[in-house]
Amino acid sequence: MLTTYNVLHDINSLLDSFIEPRHAVHELPNVDFEEKEGEINVKYLVPEAKIEDIDIQLENNILKVSYEREQDDSERRYIRKERTSNRFSRAIKLPYKVDGDNAQASLKDGVLKVTLKKSPDALPKKIEIK
Repeated sequence: MLTTYNVLHDINSLLDSFIEPRHAVHELPNVDFEEKEGEINVKYLVPEAKIEDIDIQLENNILKVSYEREQDDSERRYIRKERTSNRFSRAIKLPYKVDGDNAQASLKDGVLKVTLKKSPDALPKKIEIK
């Protein structure tokens, strides 16, 4: 079996070992939207997040989730560090009006779940013909 040699792979590996990765200011988390029986479930991946590090706001039908945590890496000696962001802010326009008074949020196993119920104004209404 013939194996080809990829010199670019070796150069990239060498550079990665000497050059620190750029520190990203804002990395956006993966988000899933699910609509189910008159409500929206929004899930954000936020590994190692604590409740006190997260801020959730709902205004003018826009869901804004912000996250910031203090991290002191001065004592650590990384061989490689790819998770560089300690903060993000993401605003998403919702597809319809929601009832902010009944909004709920939970954080479990690195997943932030926000549940928003449809506003009564957004529910379908039957129109009678006269």
